[in-house]
Amino acid sequence: MELPLRNTPYNRLYYLCNRRIKSAYRELNMIFFANEKGQGLEHIKRIIVLLFPIAIHLKKPYFPVYLLCLVISFPVVLLVRLVRPIVHIRFGRVYADGFGQCVLIPEVYLSRKKAGFDEKNTVDLFFFLGKIKNQQLGKMICRKMFVNPLVQPFYNANLYLSGWKTHIVKSPSYYPERDVEFSFLEVPPQLSFQKDELEQVKTELLKYGMQIGDKFVCLYVRDAGYQLNSVSLGLCQDVNQYGFIIDRLIDAGYYVLRIGKNVEKPLTYSHPHVIDYGWKFHSDLMDIWLAANCEFFINGGGGLSAVPVAYRRPLICFNYEVFSFWSTSANSLVSFRRFKKNGKYLTLREIIDFGCLEIMRLPMDAKQTEIQIEDQTEQEILDMIDEMISRLNGTWENSDDLMEMQDKFWSILQEWGDFHFWHGEKQLCKVGHNYMLQNQEWLLN
Repeated sequence: MELPLRNTPYNRLYYLCNRRIKSAYRELNMIFFANEKGQGLEHIKRIIVLLFPIAIHLKKPYFPVYLLCLVISFPVVLLVRLVRPIVHIRFGRVYADGFGQCVLIPEVYLSRKKAGFDEKNTVDLFFFLGKIKNQQLGKMICRKMFVNPLVQPFYNANLYLSGWKTHIVKSPSYYPERDVEFSFLEVPPQLSFQKDELEQVKTELLKYGMQIGDKFVCLYVRDAGYQLNSVSLGLCQDVNQYGFIIDRLIDAGYYVLRIGKNVEKPLTYSHPHVIDYGWKFHSDLMDIWLAANCEFFINGGGGLSAVPVAYRRPLICFNYEVFSFWSTSANSLVSFRRFKKNGKYLTLREIIDFGCLEIMRLPMDAKQTEIQIEDQTEQEILDMIDEMISRLNGTWENSDDLMEMQDKFWSILQEWGDFHFWHGEKQLCKVGHNYMLQNQEWLLN
């Protein structure tokens, strides 16, 4: 399968310049409404960084060398083309600002290499775009890949010279970030833990009253601690409204770990097998290890859900939207938010016509009233948990009718223009059985 090209450098440059100018204008307007002392200065700093991105590197100790690399970048990249018959050099970037992308981009790259889906005998040089959110993840990436901020000028220069595709690693924003070639099915996870880190994991688990080998499930619900601004509040939920999930998991014999970073409030559920890790014990190492080793991962969306995907762990995804769910995650289950207009649910085709970005923005737009958003019911979520446990135990039986419904849903979703940038040819993550049966009127039309 040939990876689809998502973008071109000049289209991307136009988009970035347009976005940066608009963002700088918003920051300028906010200066006049800054109430607290020092807020105006912070907005001015953001404007400078938006309009002159090189300012990010000004205070870094490597800045003089970075400036030199900027000056010589075009001649060096031309030389890279000349020496290609001898050594094939490529440039790549890892989005560090987005936690999910920071997990997936390296894992997809390494897995494609290991599986033989990518070119062999290349020298690949990377840089982190933005600030790493998880230091453990950063260490694991740098153990496997050459990552240095001085690569960025050469990456940028390569984009604006003929033959740029030959010298770029196939990753965002020009190629899909998801494992649409299914290399994860061919090779085990490539980002690995070291012996000393695993010893530290054992020590941490003892603090929770657990040990290696205990079966546990991660529960990940973003709350207002995640809130980046007043708009993103629409993505947040109260973890304490999901006590019924914990009830079911405890009855099934699992430990339950509530995970997340900078959580707003503690979990009120009390039980020896329920650990409020996100509130009491959070660490960068355990964020990765727990999500990489759980029996399954229950979530309502968020960057941390990329970790179980990268480590081939099953997920239960609820309150997702139909466009960007983890379809390449094997043995996972998903259910979707419903959208109602004039008393009727929007069908899948109507949702596609409405648009991906527009649908994603609806939960964050508190002012719009034209379309009502309906979350999953308790029973719909519990049905998926029961189905997951049954599948893991080997007692689940698929019906031909259900498989036909899954296929029909998949064929309709492929009518979306950006389908191949998010999904592969196969749907490895299935729509929950009972959810599909009860929502086929809008899902299959």
